[in-house]
Amino acid sequence: MILCRAIAISISHIDDQAFLSICEKVLPRVQDRVNKLTVEPRSIEHVLLHYQPWITRKNTLKLKCFSLSSFNYVTLYHNRIIPLLRRMINLEELILYLTVKRCDSTHVDDVNLYNEILIYMPRLNKFMFSIDSYVAKENIMSNFSSNEDIQKSFIESRYGQVGSFVSDTRMNDAHRCHIYSIPYGFVDFIRLDNSFSGGIFHKVRYLMMQDKRPFEHQFFHFVSQCFPYLEYLHVYNDKAQKEKQNFTQLITFPYMTSLYVKAAHEEELHCTISLEEKDLSTQFVTSSN
Repeated sequence: MILCRAIAISISHIDDQAFLSICEKVLPRVQDRVNKLTVEPRSIEHVLLHYQPWITRKNTLKLKCFSLSSFNYVTLYHNRIIPLLRRMINLEELILYLTVKRCDSTHVDDVNLYNEILIYMPRLNKFMFSIDSYVAKENIMSNFSSNEDIQKSFIESRYGQVGSFVSDTRMNDAHRCHIYSIPYGFVDFIRLDNSFSGGIFHKVRYLMMQDKRPFEHQFFHFVSQCFPYLEYLHVYNDKAQKEKQNFTQLITFPYMTSLYVKAAHEEELHCTISLEEKDLSTQFVTSSN
């Protein structure tokens, strides 16, 4: 018997059998009374895959706040996530941090967000998001939208300013478009590449850089200005730098505590860590050979 009128559920750090039991036995009984649901990123796919009734039921959910985050590629955006969000007509706050992989549709932009999700949430007054969408080239038309087109689609957005960047499709096997609300409200920024258009990201502490084009010295300088409080930096790149000038200006990340570089030409990127009494700073220099 359910005695409480409103329930908050947090699902994290439990074994698979217990998690499955919650999905099959607990959620169906309390879903109409839940006003807050917290699920860690590694478990959300399990919910979307193995609890179909919760996604497809016709009745609405009473949730007022919903946050969904996944650092891995999500392939269930159209079939699972969108139908679930459409049931949340009482939602007042929505937070989405997703990397969406699509093979039979276009990237996620303002038109998609409004027509597929936001139009079903008349009470929504806060929408914070970072949605990075990948669409395989061979499955859609070749006339991809430019970053300018993406920005124009958000001109009349009622949820504030939006940042975006579109990857250079000549270098990749997929069309990529990353859109995010400004000010950026997350501590992680993943898969940044040379198409990044800039901005100031005070809250970001972890940055992952990845591209099939080389990261040049000037680009690292650009990144250091955009992410002034960065603590963790991961760099994935297998292309040698083309600009071999002797740069005398060091690139400094004053709050850096961890640097990971995985590249075929790691000798071109050196990390000098200087310990001071109250500061740990990381500086980059590129090889001038």
